[in-house]
Parts: sequence; structure tokens; C-alpha cells
Amino acid sequence: MRDILQALADGEITTEEAQRRLNLHAIQEVGDSANLDLGRMARTGKPEIVRCAGKSVDQAVELVLPFLEESGVVALSSATVEHEAAIRAARPDAVIRFEPSAGILIARNPDKPEPERIGRAAIITAGTSDMPIALQTRLIAEMLGVETTLHPDVGVSGLHRLFPVLQEVVEFDPEVVVVIAGQEGGLAPVAAGLLELPIIAVPTSTGTGYGGEGIGALSTMLQSCSLGLAVVNIDNGIAAGVMAATIARRANRSR
Repeated sequence: MRDILQALADGEITTEEAQRRLNLHAIQEVGDSANLDLGRMARTGKPEIVRCAGKSVDQAVELVLPFLEESGVVALSSATVEHEAAIRAARPDAVIRFEPSAGILIARNPDKPEPERIGRAAIITAGTSDMPIALQTRLIAEMLGVETTLHPDVGVSGLHRLFPVLQEVVEFDPEVVVVIAGQEGGLAPVAAGLLELPIIAVPTSTGTGYGGEGIGALSTMLQSCSLGLAVVNIDNGIAAGVMAATIARRANRSR
């Protein structure tokens, strides 16, 4: 890092190049258990996700605090009310969004600028049981500066419910649509066959019987005849949110 700063001082590299190299080297060790990529948000536009499962509350918070200081925002997955309370105690000034049913917590440093609001993503769920994954998707996309709209419980078992929602989606004019479904996962291929938009399909583990726990939904989405549909892993609303934000922001970048 010292070499980078020296090269900048000597005029050998530009400020932009120095920033790029510093981002690549922004690794901070926390005790003997973690290496934090503090430059990830600046380098890739993608957030750090601290998975709380398998860590004590104190360990999770210890990992969160450097990101609040450096990049200004961090997300926690499998978060609980204990994690929320611990972060509020450690950083009373932090701005927190927490969805207990989704286990997603977003903590933001109010002294750091928020991302410019760019792009739109629509989120559709087949059933109310898919809402925790939809909330994961929504919070992550909004964390990255993308406007969202959410349409729950319009699965293909009552196909008539879908068409008014698709009309609303088209009027919202998003760059991308996230479709979340369990059981057989049929909503995603149907939506892909009706919309002139990229679709991110999220299978959920709400299915039952043969192919339950998301396997049936995943298989349907992967086997879809409808083109323009990409699939993330079972229950991975976080990945869907990041991908949706990446598409929406990229589509609206200034050239």
C-alpha cells in the first residue's frame, strides 16, 4: 500500500489508478479468523454479506464494524434480534433495516453517502410462503440503490391473478424482474414467456412431496422452454437481489 501511495506522489500513476489498486489491497485481518475485503463495494459494486449462522453475536458484530467504517454499509444474513441489538449498542448512530422473517439486516453509516438511486426491479412471488426470500431480494437491491416493487401471491394455480400484475410490472418499466416460486416453480417460465424483460428465477424450499425442498422448482426453472430466464440457487434471494441491482444499474449507467 505504501508503494501505491509513493507512486501516486511521484506522479507515476493517476488518482483513479491509485484508488483501484488500494481497493484491491483493502484487506483487513480480524483476529485470526477472518480476512475482510473492505474494498469490495468500491471495486465491484457488490456488498459484503456477513453470514451470522455459525458465529457468535460478538463475532458477527466484530466483522460488521470495519465495513461500516470503510464502505459505509454492510448486510447480515441469518440475522436475529440479538444481532440488531448488538449493532445498535456498538454503533448507536447506525441506520438499520431489519426483516426478521427473512433474517436480513442492513446496517448503514449515516456519515457515508448512499448510492445514487438508479434503475428499477420488479419482484413477483408465487405464494405468501415465498415472502421471506422476496424480502431478502428487495432489501439487497434497495441497499444497492435500486427502486423495487413487490407483487406477492400470484402463482400459476390461479393464473388469472397474474395478468393484472404483469400489466403493473410493464407500467413500472423495470430493467429486470425477479420471480420467486416454490412447489413446481412454474411461475418463472410463464412470466418469461410473457414479458420482454430479463427474468431472474429464484426457487424456494416451500415445495412439498416429490421434488420438495426446492428441487422441483429448481428443475422446472432450469428446464424452462422460455428464453431470457436465469436461475439462482434455492432460497438465494440475496444473489437475486445483487444480480437484479447489477443489471438495473448497468442498464442506466452514464456513457
